This record gives sequence, structure tokens and C-alpha cells, in this order.
Amino acid sequence: LKLIAIWNNGEVSGSVMPAGGAERCAWSSDGRLLATAGRAYLNVYVTALPPLHAAYGTRVITLTSLTEATVYQCIAVGDEPEPVNKSEPTPLATYTLPTEPSVIALGGSHVCCASGTLAWFYPLTGGAAARRQYPAPIEMITLAGEYAAALFQGRAMLHVIDQIDPSQPEKEAMLFPEPHMQGAKIVDIHLTSDFFIFVTDQGHVEYFGVEEWRSCARYRHACGLRRLHCDIGGARAALLDERRRLVVYCPAADHVAAVTRNVATDVRGIIWDICLSDRNVFIIYTDEAIETYYYAANSINGSHVDLVGTTPLMAGQIPLILFSGDVYCYANAGSVLKMALDSHNTGGLADADTEKRLANQRRHIEKLLLLRRFSEAWLFCDAVDEVELWRKMGEAAIADLNVEFAIRVYTRLSDVAMVWALEDASHIEDLSILCGMLCACVDKGDAAVRWLEGGAGGAGDGSAGGAGRAEGAGALHALALHCARGDWARAATLAARAAPRAAPGITRHRAHHLELTADYHEALTNYEKSLITENTDDIKVKEHNDKCEAGIARMAIRCGDVMRGLTTAMKHSHDIMLIKECAQLLEEEKQYSHAAALYDHAGNTEKAASLYIKLKSWLKVEALLPKINSPSIHIQYAKAKEAEGRYQDALKSYLKAQDYEAAIRLNLDKLDDIDEAVNLVQETKSIQGAKMVANYFQNSDDPTSAIKFLVMSLCYDEAFQLARKNGKLQLYGEILIQTSQARPEDFKSLALHFEGEKNHLLAGKFFFHAGEYNKAMSHLLRSGGSEEEENEAISIAIDAAAASDDERLSRRLIEFLLGETDGTPREPRHLFRLYMAKRQFAEAAKTAIIIAGAECRAGAYREARDVVRAMCVSLRASRLAVPRDMRHAIALLHSYILVRTHVKRGRHDLAARLLLRTAADVTFFPTPQHQVSILTSTVIECSRAGLKHQAFHWARVLMQPEYRSQIDPKYVKKIESVVRHGARDTPAPPVTSPCPQCGADLPIADLTCTHCEVDVPFCLASGLHIVKDDLTACPECDFPAILTEFVEILQEEGKCPMCGENVDYRRLVKIDDVAAYMDLSTSE
Repeated sequence: LKLIAIWNNGEVSGSVMPAGGAERCAWSSDGRLLATAGRAYLNVYVTALPPLHAAYGTRVITLTSLTEATVYQCIAVGDEPEPVNKSEPTPLATYTLPTEPSVIALGGSHVCCASGTLAWFYPLTGGAAARRQYPAPIEMITLAGEYAAALFQGRAMLHVIDQIDPSQPEKEAMLFPEPHMQGAKIVDIHLTSDFFIFVTDQGHVEYFGVEEWRSCARYRHACGLRRLHCDIGGARAALLDERRRLVVYCPAADHVAAVTRNVATDVRGIIWDICLSDRNVFIIYTDEAIETYYYAANSINGSHVDLVGTTPLMAGQIPLILFSGDVYCYANAGSVLKMALDSHNTGGLADADTEKRLANQRRHIEKLLLLRRFSEAWLFCDAVDEVELWRKMGEAAIADLNVEFAIRVYTRLSDVAMVWALEDASHIEDLSILCGMLCACVDKGDAAVRWLEGGAGGAGDGSAGGAGRAEGAGALHALALHCARGDWARAATLAARAAPRAAPGITRHRAHHLELTADYHEALTNYEKSLITENTDDIKVKEHNDKCEAGIARMAIRCGDVMRGLTTAMKHSHDIMLIKECAQLLEEEKQYSHAAALYDHAGNTEKAASLYIKLKSWLKVEALLPKINSPSIHIQYAKAKEAEGRYQDALKSYLKAQDYEAAIRLNLDKLDDIDEAVNLVQETKSIQGAKMVANYFQNSDDPTSAIKFLVMSLCYDEAFQLARKNGKLQLYGEILIQTSQARPEDFKSLALHFEGEKNHLLAGKFFFHAGEYNKAMSHLLRSGGSEEEENEAISIAIDAAAASDDERLSRRLIEFLLGETDGTPREPRHLFRLYMAKRQFAEAAKTAIIIAGAECRAGAYREARDVVRAMCVSLRASRLAVPRDMRHAIALLHSYILVRTHVKRGRHDLAARLLLRTAADVTFFPTPQHQVSILTSTVIECSRAGLKHQAFHWARVLMQPEYRSQIDPKYVKKIESVVRHGARDTPAPPVTSPCPQCGADLPIADLTCTHCEVDVPFCLASGLHIVKDDLTACPECDFPAILTEFVEILQEEGKCPMCGENVDYRRLVKIDDVAAYMDLSTSE
């Protein structure tokens, strides 16, 4: 006979060969027995054992045959023998039963089987079974320690299994329910080592203490109960009532938490985790799935139950034990299987795909947080390292009241404020206050208020005094929270009850809040309530009452009691802010007179004047005008005065308001003062004002002035037409050049006009300003006329060549200046200016030397010096080296110019040394007359300075034939005397000072160091070489000088000897770095 499982794809699940054959067969109603008949034989086969099983601690017992039960060790413990498999259920012992049982049970010391009214108790350590008979057939039996409890016909019996203690005969047996549960039937029981627990169909939950042998805790549910599922110690119980609702009951705290399920399937059973760290985790199993839940007994959300996950369950499997995420299930034929819950599953956390791995880790972190496994969650958060996950973990720790761990999380996030707040909360012992403060930390204000106002449910000492203190502290915290949230109405109510001393201040804050929400009458009432009448001399009380009276003043005005508001405000006239607020309120209420008076008292004269202008109180306005700087007030007053015909007063106000257009209009239209209008336009550059003045001049037949002001008003087309009509186009062009807003097309129109008139100078000039440099150059080089016009044309052409950056134009201009086009070369200064404009400094330097030579031939040594000086400044500004011949030229020219200054000052020693330098290179000066004059001065100044040897030398030079005939007759005898008498003593050693480059001794007038062969710059004040330790420079031309010598020159003359600019000697600064003025270039 073959047995086929139709639910398993029609596979053959077994076969038998009945004795006598199987002519007929039939199943029992429950499908567990199969009977066959044939040839005088009747055979009955057991196809499925009844699912009898029980669990206690880490062990389970199952019926493995009709009269045989096996005990399995599911979780290895420390005292188990080594062979025990620590990962899978392992059979420990098998018990042969006297009959097929209807109920089996497992305890810490016994195994029990029951059938009908009889029960047999087998010791786990071995030995004979103890038999016991009950009053009725047993429906359920449970064991724990030395006791057993049996359920039969709505009653339960608790009794000792073995011999009783003679001293405690009352503990032999006890029947339940107790008398106070009349009519109630017990529907489920549970026995632990400490408690016997049962539930009734009337909703009673009873905890009976086995040790005390009396009732310990009672709870009455809202309706009848059906099932009871307790944890291993009985501290938590899951109750299923007749309405199919689930709750978790905690007898220690005497509160229940509802379990919300997502599906409505029937509950087959509930099992609590026996692992100590997961003691709040339980599962609910149905025919198809296992639902994992976490019971949070204490949290900021109160006691509640969270769904963690769902795991599919195979048909025929019945969970028996839950240990740290592993479920041990009863399976077919009494075997025990182990399976892992999906809520604890760690699969996919090390996936090679980064995105999948991170997604799995994020989901796992969420499950760990629901299971409150914060240490493990920390490791995965550290691996993922996302701020959002860290914050979620911190909030979960706060919600679970795990303050220490939350501090770690927020320290990792560097959230200093949260860490400080949590550290303050960590010292709170009262549960309600702690939950309230933590709710405030995570921005759950309403929940925080409920906790803090909920009293001292968690007072630590349990005494009335302790509870009262905790409730008072909670009220104070709630009050602070109300104030922080701005809920002043509830804060005021709570303060009146819990903190009377703080009530006035909170009432004032409530009044201010009502004021902001425009509930003015209620705000006035609260301001009046908040006044303090005791200890009015106290500074804080005075400050509080001042704020209250300020509020009363504002609200009285708001409510229409203007006089009360004014009187109250003026009591505090020193409070400028209050006066301004009341003035603003009065203005809004259109009480302009009172508002203006308060504004004036508060110092806001502009606002006061504006209101007086509305009221046309001109006397008061005039009294305030000198204090007012606001243009708007002056404009209002000016318009009012203009309307009255008082134009001078209006003009003054327009000017004070800087409304120059109105002032110009008034001068032109009403006062007929064109000069004042013109001055205003020129000072203010007002475009509209210029247009008005231009119209006035046009009407007055003054085209020149009209053109000027039309250009100022940017009316270029009108100005052009007017200038052409009156033959003033050149004037128009000059005005255009002076303005910065002229357009290129305006200049081009002028250039085309003058081009038509063959006026090459003006055409080229305006083409240049229009940006058309090629045309401008063509016209400028063709312009003839006087020397002045030609110079002007060349100057403009130079600017055009520099602005165009076109080498062809530059070559054309150079050819013209050199006379290659017309055979007439122009002055070198034009070429010099061109090179400077083009920044061609090398060519400019050569040209400067040529110009300086020409100036020297003309005797204009100062002009020659200025040309070379300008060239030196330009080269230095461009960070280019000054050529040696240019340095030599400026040194000779400036030395010669300084001679007269030193002679005038009586410094003949300096004059003589500078003349000696000049005489040594007298051929630099081109004319013999100038050379003789220099040599003569040298002899005379050397004689005055006591330099007899030098005077004798140069006197002998002058006596040579080429110079003697040109000596001034009045100096001939003097020079002959010097030659005749000569110098008979030994010459004095030269006066020296250190070289600024190498520090070697160098004669003070020498400009070349014989030791380091460097050209040393000269002092612009004395002409001697500069000294490193006494160095300065002119702030205008930046030429170096000896500080002490330059100060003396400036104190006497006030001008720089080099550039001629006025310089205050106090502007001079001592310079430590001489390298900036040492020109080491030796190029010519």
C-alpha cells in the first residue's frame, strides 16, 4: 500500500505491506490512523504522531512514538558534557510511557505525561515515575522546580511533585480560582520557579507566589482572556483576549502595552526570547509566518511594542524555543529543527557589490535599532558612515532612554549642544522628568510636556516626600519648557500652581505674546495682573513693573484710551524706545498732534516735523527745521512754501534737501537768478538742471552757453545742430573733449564737418577723439599754419600713434619728425615725447641726451637737467636701468645747478667740491664761454674753501691761451695771483665717507668707488655721494638724498632742489635699504 502526499507534488511518502493484503482501507477523522482489512486480518497504522511537545528553558520534549518521548538539548550550556552539539538540537534522553499520552510536560527536574485523569512524573535524573490522579481529565499541565500545575474543567491545581515538607503541609496542593473569582473559569496557566500564573474567561490575571504561597499581583482585563504566554521568569506576559486582541502585561509596573499587528491571521502561539540580552523580544507565530516584536517597557514614547520583521514558516513546524534570533521548532515525527529569523538574519552584509552591500547594511542597521542592539548597530554605522544613520541611531538610543550610548553617538557627530543636554539629563533619576527632558532634546515638545506634567511616576525613593519633590521638579521643568516653546497661557496656569514667585514674569510674557497676536484687551488685562505690589523698592521689581507699565501704555492706546496711554508713557519719559513706540501707535490711530509731540520728545524731529506738516503747524515746523537733516522733510516744507509764494524759503529748503533740480527750476522760473542756476549746475553736474539752463539760454539767444549746457545735459544732437547753426562747432568740440560721457560718433560728425572745410588740424583732432587714428594722422601731418598750430598737430599725432598701437602710424610720424617727408626736421623734443608715449625708453633716452645737449648749448642747464630727470624717473618706474651716460649727465647738470644754492647758503666747501666735479668734465658744456665761466668759479670757490692746491691747478688751466683771452677782466688779477703764489704746503688728505655698496672709504664728492667699481648715486641736496646710514628720498621725485642735508635745505627753502616741488621736511622717512637706489648697470 503506497502513501502519496498530494501537497508535495504527488510524491510517494511511504509504503506498507499489510498482512493479509489490503482489500479495504480507511482513514481516521484526524488523518493520523490508517486501517486496512483483507483475508481475516485487520491492520491499523499510525501515519502521523499527535503533535505533543513542551519546552522548559533550553530543552524541549516531544512525542517520538505513541508511547515514547524524547528530551532534546537545544542550546548548549556550561554544565553540559562535551559531546553535546552546540549548534543543533541534540537528544538527551528517551522515556517509555505507560500509555499513549494526551498531554506531556517538561520541567527543570521532571518529565510528565498525562492521559485522562492520570499523570506520571519521571525524574530527569532517572528513577521510578510518580503517579498522580486528578479530579477530572487533564487539559494542560506545566512543571517548574518541585511544583506542577494542572488545568481541568476550568479549574487549576498547584501541588508538590515529590514528598512535601512536613513543616509546610498547606503547600501540598491548592485549587484555583480563588473565592473572589466566583463563576470565573481558568482558560490558561503558566508556572515558573517563582510564580503560578493563570487567566480566566472573565479577564482576571493572577500571579500566585510559590515561595510565599499567596497572591502577589492581580490585573483585570477589559474582557475575557483566552491565552497566556509568559517569559521564562514570568516578568512579562502576552495576553490574548476573546476579541482577538493582544497586549503585553508587566506586573512589576502594572501597565499593559497593546500589540498592533499588520495582518488579521489567527495566533497559534507566542514565545519570548530566553536570552537575557534579548529578554524583551518575542515572536507571534501563525500557520504561515513568524512575526518578531520588541517590547519597550520604558521609553520616551511610553511602553509600546514594535514590529521588527516577519519570517515565513513551513507547514507542520511549531516554534518551541526562541534564543537570540534562533527558533527551535517541532517538526514531523517529533524531531526538532533550528531556523534563523529574518529579523536577525545577517545575509548579504558582505556582498561584493558595493551598492547592494550598503543597502543590506542600512536595512540591517534599522533592524538592529528596532531590537535595541546598539553596540552592533555602532559597528555597521561606522562601516557605512552616513550622518543620517548616526542621527537615527542617536534618536533611537534617546527614545530607549540609553543616555550614555546617545552621548557617544552625538560625540561622534560633534554635536556639542546635544552632548551637553544629554549629559545634564544623565543625572536625572525620576523617570517622568528624564523622559520629558529627552523628548525636548529630540524636538517632541508636546510629549515632553505630557511627561513633565504627568507627575512623579518614577520617584526613586517611593516616599510621599520624594514623590512630592519629584513632582515639583517636574512642574518646574514643564514650566521652563512651556516658556521656551512660547506657550505662555499654559505656562501662566502652571506657574500660578507650582511657582507663584515666577507667575508675574510669566504673565507679563503672556501679555506680550497676546500683544503680538493683536489681542489687545486681553494683553492689557494680563499686563495689569502682572504688576507686583510688594517690595517695590527692589531693583528687579522696579524693572519688571516698568515693563508692565510700558505694556499698559501701549495697550491703552491700542484700546482707545489715549489719555491713559499718554499719561503712563510720560511717567517713563526717560525710556526713549517706549516714547517712540507710543508715538508710532498714536500715528496709526491718526492722533497726529500727540504723536508729533512724542516724536519730538524722543528726539525724532524728522518724524515730528512730517506730522506737523500734515497738520500745517508751520511755526512748529520752522522751530524743528534747524535740527533736521532728512531731505524728505525739507522737500515737503519747500513745496509747501513754494505753494505759498515764499520762494526764498523754498529755495533754502530745496538746497538743504539737495534737490538741486527743483532749486535750479525755482531760480530760473520764479527768481530769475540765472547766475545762481548756472553755479548750481556746474557744482552738482545735474543733467536735468543743465537741460533747463540750456533751454533758458536758447530762449535768451545765448548759443555759446546753450551749447555748453546742452552737452552737460547729454543732448549731443541738439548741441551739434545749435553749434552748426551758429558757427560754434569748434567750441562744441572743445566742450565735448572736456566731458567724459561723449560718444565717438559725436566726434566723428565734427571731424567730417571740418574735413569738408579742409581744416586738417581740427579734422585730425576730432578723428583722434573718435578713435579713427589713421584718418587723424593723415590730417594732422598735412596741417600747416603757424608754429603753434603745427606743434599742436604734432602733439595730437603723438597721442594718436601711442593710442593706436600701430607701428605703421609710428613710422609715418617719425619720418615726418625727421624731415624725411618734406625735408624739414622738427625739434627733437617731439621725437622724445613720441618715444616716451610709446614706452620705447631706450630710444627716448638717446633723444633725451640730444635734447639735453641742445639745451646746454643754449645755456638752459636747468631745462636740460629736467629733461634727463624726467627720463630717469620714467625708466625707474618701468623697472629699467638708467644708462651710465644719462647718470653722468644728470650728475654734472645738477651739481652745477646746486653750486648757486650752496654759495647762497655760505657752504663754500660744498660749492667748491661740486665745481671740481664739473671742471673735471668741463668739455660736457659745449661753449668755450661757459667752460671759462665754470673754471673761473671753480678757482674762486676753491680759494674760499681753502682748497689751495685745487685752486692753483685750475688757475694754471685758465692761464692757457685758449681760455685766457675769455676770462672776465675783473677776475684776471685774482687768478694770476693764485698762479703766481701757488700752494707751498702739503695737500690735506681728502674727506671720505663709506661707500654704500662695499663700505670702503670713498672721497665724499666721488661718484665711482675705486674698490668695488660701482657708480654711487649723488645726494640731491648736497651733491655728494649718498651715505647708507643717513639715507632718505624725496617723496615727490624719489631721488635719494642725505637725510640731514635734505632737512636743512627744506627748512631753509621748502622745495626739493631736484623737482622743485614743495616738500615738508616732516614727510621724510629714513631708508634702511640702499639697494633700491643703487643702479649697478654700466650700459651707455
